Amino acid sequence: KTSGFNYSQSYLEHGYKELVIPPAKDGGWRIKKNALHIWPRRSFMIIALPNLDGSFTVTLFLAHKGPVSFEALNTDEKVMTFFQKEFPDALEVMPTLIKDWHENPEAPLVTVRTSPWHRGRSVIMGDAAHAIVPFYGQGMNSGFEDCFEMNKILDQTQDNWDQALELFSQQRVANGHAIADLAIQNFIEMRDSVADEEFLRRKKISKHLV
Repeated sequence: KTSGFNYSQSYLEHGYKELVIPPAKDGGWRIKKNALHIWPRRSFMIIALPNLDGSFTVTLFLAHKGPVSFEALNTDEKVMTFFQKEFPDALEVMPTLIKDWHENPEAPLVTVRTSPWHRGRSVIMGDAAHAIVPFYGQGMNSGFEDCFEMNKILDQTQDNWDQALELFSQQRVANGHAIADLAIQNFIEMRDSVADEEFLRRKKISKHLV
């Protein structure tokens, strides 16, 4: 609301809900632990990430509204039918699906862009300046990088805060916008492209060339 301060927030039409693959009876992992598991379905997907206790955090990314959406999955029977159709192999290792579905709320996915990142002697960093969707896996690192770069600029300006904060905004805002764009692009890649044979073929070729 301050004059000269640019702010925007944009929501994806998708939200997310966290679910669980519990540990095996022996305390181990039910599926391969050293992997990012993705079930891409073009307009939606689930991913599974391993935890130290042998469980996996499973996240469903799905439209808020529409024929295939959180809104449409409004009964236990519809949830089970949806998973039986779209993710049958995941469902086999998700015995607490319905319980987890009710306990974990649907949440939004938002991108925040701001500029400049300072006003007078006040400065914003991290999510306050550039909240991003989680698909690039760099949200926390971006906040740490803000701090690292701020320290570098303070060294360069010999702790001249007025000069340092001006330089910080000049140098970091473009990077904040860029990481936001990359995160959204990676959502599309994870959701759509990894199910595309041509995309997978290009990946194999590029890996071979490297």
